[in-house]
Amino acid sequence: MSTPPAPPQQSHYYGASMPPIPAPNPEVIVYIVALLVVGIVALAAETVVAGHWIEFAKWVTAAYLISRGIAKLGKVLESR
Repeated sequence: MSTPPAPPQQSHYYGASMPPIPAPNPEVIVYIVALLVVGIVALAAETVVAGHWIEFAKWVTAAYLISRGIAKLGKVLESR
């Protein structure tokens, strides 16, 4: 008896395997949780309406994106 043939090797696109997906940044997780909490409060409270929640989310998102941009810009300028 002979040994069975080995299974064919998996070929990947262009010969390289896909890199693993990185874990999300903890800041993003905290940001999403904060928006969810404020959204739940907006749904539960009678004095807070959906329009207020949308305004809050808009400005907090803008501030978060600007702060991340400044942080990345600082890292780029430090590496020069």
